[in-house]
Amino acid sequence: MPVRQDPPGTRTLEAFVRAAEASSLSVAAKTLGLTQSAVSQRIASLERQLGARLFLRTPAGVILTSVGEAYLPAVRTALDGLRHAQERIVSRKTAVRLSVVPSFARCWLLPRLGKLATAHPDVDIVLHVSDERVEVDDGGYDLAVRLSRSAADSIRLFDDGEDERVVVVARSTRIVSDADDPFAGLTLYHDDCSRLGVPAEQGWTQWYEATERSRPAWAPGIVVNDASMAAGAAIAGQGVALVRRLLVRDHLLDGTLATLGPPLPHAGRTTLITRRRTTRTASADRVADWLVDEASRGCAEKADPAPDHAHPNP
Repeated sequence: MPVRQDPPGTRTLEAFVRAAEASSLSVAAKTLGLTQSAVSQRIASLERQLGARLFLRTPAGVILTSVGEAYLPAVRTALDGLRHAQERIVSRKTAVRLSVVPSFARCWLLPRLGKLATAHPDVDIVLHVSDERVEVDDGGYDLAVRLSRSAADSIRLFDDGEDERVVVVARSTRIVSDADDPFAGLTLYHDDCSRLGVPAEQGWTQWYEATERSRPAWAPGIVVNDASMAAGAAIAGQGVALVRRLLVRDHLLDGTLATLGPPLPHAGRTTLITRRRTTRTASADRVADWLVDEASRGCAEKADPAPDHAHPNP
């Protein structure tokens, strides 16, 4: 079995590349800030390690041997790869990779991205939008916002009131609030929470039961895996949506939407997942603090122009 040899050091390889490019040991030495003797010793050491001559010495300088010519492209590629890898690692110190679920991204984060950028102009936010499970400690993300049935090992961003599910309807949508079925003829939109162990149809069934109404078997309904679509449909007057309050809080505050009936308990909590303290960066901590503060500020805004359980005019 051949004896494994460690690769040459980067300083030795750099001396080889500089000498090959300049065809001169003295020029290579000046470029590297070394003496000519030091460069010569490094190249000699490399040749001994490889068991081959890389240069021919001439009165005019040095020229590559056939072995040296074959070796040079590989060394350049290796050094360039190391430099690029180092640059990426260094640049990551000012970048924060944030993964968020689509509904949170569109309904809550997007209107606040400008504020986040202004608050931390020295941080590059790399935003990843997906509802797939991600790893922060062993994966490529610094922070992640996910809907979870348990807040263990994560930070709750919102209080229970914001994660409650509420029925919302556009003020322009005509309903009969005191009818047995106030949404007769309207499409019912709701989020698919089956990934949290909640049956897709359970939300609307709970709402009808909580208001002591019977949901008609023929009521049209659309299940979406992105709650922002349900919220958007309600805002556009295309139906009624059952969504988490935090996703429509801004539209409740400006009066675009109103709620009807009692809220339902949350199906999961919106949580912020962070790296272990030993692997977190200062930039990620600052962005995490901003998200927590901004979420708390939103929870404190209770002055809805359309109070909870308000009934739009028929």
